[in-house]
Amino acid sequence: MEEMRAEIGKGRVLYKVSQVQSPFFDLIAEGLEEELTKDTEDKLIELTGFIFKYIKEGVQIGNFWEKNDEKKKVIGKIEQRIRLSGMPGLKAKNKELATQLMMLAKNNYSEILKSCEDES
Repeated sequence: MEEMRAEIGKGRVLYKVSQVQSPFFDLIAEGLEEELTKDTEDKLIELTGFIFKYIKEGVQIGNFWEKNDEKKKVIGKIEQRIRLSGMPGLKAKNKELATQLMMLAKNNYSEILKSCEDES
């Protein structure tokens, strides 16, 4: 039981993404139709980083969630990055995945803002 508590206390350290990025990594990885190899993992880490950067830039805009034009810009960047990711399994799902990632961002809004403050 103590080992489990210690592991839970550490948070996620499975991949080379921050704890706040982990849910985004997991969501993207769920969409893969291929085995998670080292190369695929590296591509996912890079893709997660780009997507998280776009989301962070967006949520720092005042009243972002009420500004449809700003949300569409972020969604467009995410869709394009997914299409250019070099992962065919994700490419076909770019619109659906971008929508899911934005919903996840909205649900994790306070954690994302906190990560922006931590970088300052």
